[in-house]
Amino acid sequence: MGKWSEPVILDAPCRGIEGTYARTRDALAALQTKWPKRTGRGYEEAVSMCFAATAGQVGHDQARIAFLNAADEIGAYARVYGQSST
Repeated sequence: MGKWSEPVILDAPCRGIEGTYARTRDALAALQTKWPKRTGRGYEEAVSMCFAATAGQVGHDQARIAFLNAADEIGAYARVYGQSST
């Protein structure tokens, strides 16, 4: 449960958050413990959406999209498995 339809591959300018994220709970853990900038609209929205998805209030893919936006906010290169992202 909580598995994303398309995993996110994250390459970041800061170490510790690179990797493949395929579940909401893994993204939330990274946001809460490893994220380099814990402020900003993208970060706050991602945390909120991940919590909401784990509570069944929104879909897990909505959390994935918010996670992608948070990655963009910190200048990380994020791509959806099998696709390139700008």
